[in-house]
Amino acid sequence: TMRKICGFCKRTIEFARNDLKKRYAGSILGVLWAYIQTAVMVLIYWFVFQYGLKNGSVDDVPFLPWFIAGLMPWLMFSDIINSCMNCMAEYSYIVKKVVFNIDIIPASKVTGCVFIYSFFFLVLLVVMFGHHIFTGVLYLLQALIYLIAELFIAIPIGYLVCTVSVFFKDLGQIVAILLNMLMWATPIVWPATIIPEELRWIVKINPMYFVVNGVRNSLIYGISIFADIPYLCYFIACVCALWAVCIPLYRRLLPHLADIL
Repeated sequence: TMRKICGFCKRTIEFARNDLKKRYAGSILGVLWAYIQTAVMVLIYWFVFQYGLKNGSVDDVPFLPWFIAGLMPWLMFSDIINSCMNCMAEYSYIVKKVVFNIDIIPASKVTGCVFIYSFFFLVLLVVMFGHHIFTGVLYLLQALIYLIAELFIAIPIGYLVCTVSVFFKDLGQIVAILLNMLMWATPIVWPATIIPEELRWIVKINPMYFVVNGVRNSLIYGISIFADIPYLCYFIACVCALWAVCIPLYRRLLPHLADIL
């Protein structure tokens, strides 16, 4: 079993590397464009909210590190979902004609996003250190735990949408709208403290609040993941529900992909 898992991981990493090279083949900067696009997007958001809307600081924390700490996990989540969306159609020739472990295709998209946002996380740490914000090594590791927890949300959703989108072509448009709505409903560019305590549960229904708030709490405020045990249990329940629903549906639709593609 371990040999199969190691073999799957090795093939996924190789596939992800080739996928990134293929995506930027012919361009002078190649894979660097993936990092440049993300960096430019962050700079635009930062400029608009810090200088355009005059958001100087949040809870006495400079706006740039506070903002990037929330935006980075969200961008990784949305990029995983968007990357998985049309991956089966993109590699239809593999799905239809080759004896191949199809699970590797969406897994490679997830892995590619992890490659890109590992660099983004290092940039985030540089910004933190540049603003003299460091809560300690343990909280740095805790931030990584939150990002790993995020993968447990994104992976089942990514696997589901990569198959459903083959049967329902409009899914990509619907998911794009939902992701845009969820981004602004998640406290990324605004602090959750502006919502009254008795109504904050509405925002916390979204499990990405757990991740976004958790990365901030770890890197900026030094708050333990065990500070809110009931919400931690809620997040774990959401993860279990997603895996229990999305993966069986993915397995059920998988045998029919070749016929549709």
